[in-house]
This record gives sequence, C-alpha cells and structure tokens, in this order.
Amino acid sequence: MKIRMFGINGFQIMAMALGLMTTNAFASPKTINFATGQDSNGNIQLTGNSLDANWKESNAVSPISPPNSYVVAPNNADWGNPPSGLPGWFSNGPDSSWIAPNPNDAHGNGNYTLTYTFNLAGYDLNTASFNNLQWAIDDGGSVQLNGHTEASLPTPGDSWAAFHPLSIPVSHLAQTINTLAITSIGSDTNIEAARLEGTLTISPIPEPETYAMLLAGLGLVGFITRRRKSD
Repeated sequence: MKIRMFGINGFQIMAMALGLMTTNAFASPKTINFATGQDSNGNIQLTGNSLDANWKESNAVSPISPPNSYVVAPNNADWGNPPSGLPGWFSNGPDSSWIAPNPNDAHGNGNYTLTYTFNLAGYDLNTASFNNLQWAIDDGGSVQLNGHTEASLPTPGDSWAAFHPLSIPVSHLAQTINTLAITSIGSDTNIEAARLEGTLTISPIPEPETYAMLLAGLGLVGFITRRRKSD
C-alpha cells in the first residue's frame, strides 16, 4: 500500500529536503578576509597610495580623504625607515600590506583608529572559525572586536619589525554587525601605520523550511514503514 501526499511520497520528500540541506544550508560557508591593503576584488595591493577597500580611518591628525585608508610603501613619506640599530618595516605582501590614513605625511597619522565592519546576519556563530590571524603596528596599539581588546603591543618597542600572533574568541562575535578595530596608542606622530591579516570562516544558518520538509519526510517514511509491517 502506497501513501501519497499531492503525488509525492515520504521518501521523495525526505530526498528533496536532504538535497536542499546539502546545497543550501551546508555547502556555502562564507570566508571574510581581514587583510589590510586589499582592493575591491580582494587582491593585495603593493603600491603606495592604493585605496584600501575595507578598512576605514578615524581620528587621524591629517588624513588624505577621511574615512579612507591607503597602502603605505617605500616610496611614501610615511614609510618606516628605522633609527640606527633597529629593524625596519617588513615588506608588503603577499597576504597583506601596511596601511595608514595618510601615507604621504610622516606626521599626518598620530593616534588614529582603523575599523573593518562586517555583518553575520543569517550565519551560524557556532560554526565560526578565525584562521591565521597576525598583526603589526608602528608605534604601539591594540586590536579590538566589538569593544573587546584582543591584543596590544607596547610603545616604544619593535612592534613594526615582524608579525605578532593574534587570537580572537568566537564568543566575541555578534549575530549582526561586527566591528574589528586597530587603534594606535602612544603615538610619537612620526611614521605610523598598521597591518593585519587572517580570515573568518562561517556557515549559513539552515533555513527553517528545509528542516520542516525533512521532518515531514521522516514522518511519512515512518508511517509508510509501519503500514507495510502491518500489511
């Protein structure tokens, strides 16, 4: 005996639901690249004065075009030439570049803040994973996510000489708008820039309709199985 609903049996409903869950709910994780120095296509720019597509500045001494930030390279006045005996900035690329509000003025940045805003509405925070996070800054500063201080580097020091590891708990993420920030602290207002790289991977929240279809299919399959056993 076959039980049908609108010409579709329970096995077909369950197969359709499983197909939707595979293609829609679990197959398309989102990756957010936090790297400084990207263009609008996600390419890392190495040339000075290139517009950063994601990081926005505030509170700089003399920014070029607020709230924009720009790649700093060796041809810029703001590039970190070290004092005698100290290491200098490491080269731009391959996965990020130095950025600042004003790469053309060694004294034009000061205690600025750079922010990267992203929206996780529709994504499952339980699936979130930060990967390969690291950062550097000249002079000193801190990294915050949604107001939580995740790391800090002192002034004076050699915070600009190499990348420093960065760890961010996924519990600090918000379900909607998130703000990742780099803040310059204790600036000497002479040659300032920051650099960060790493990604966040997160999966979408399964659609309620998909679960409803799956439950309906399972219920019908169970009903069919019981009827067959009773026949």
